[in-house]
Amino acid sequence: MLYNEKNNSILICNWGSNAKIQSYDLTNLSLKTLITTKLSNLDGLARDNCGNIYLSSWGSNSVYVFDSLFQKAPTKISKGHSGPADISINTKEQVLAIPNFNSNTLSFVNL
Repeated sequence: MLYNEKNNSILICNWGSNAKIQSYDLTNLSLKTLITTKLSNLDGLARDNCGNIYLSSWGSNSVYVFDSLFQKAPTKISKGHSGPADISINTKEQVLAIPNFNSNTLSFVNL
């Protein structure tokens, strides 16, 4: 999950095939599906300084980036992970940290 201050909502990624990305509005307590992806077993979410959304997928052991409105197809930015988990971005240095759950390691990607 990822909190969106601007909209007072929580962005949620889901597990399973054709995983959904949803938004839970904390003001009116409603859940909305933003997109149904072709990805599977989504685990981590992060946002960069431009508002792009990064997602980790156990299904492909990769990390993808979506535009802030999920209007374009995602771009794979990193692959070959082992259970990429709860990703995080150091927005000052523009570095994405990717925990590899199954190998107990940490990968870094310069954005």
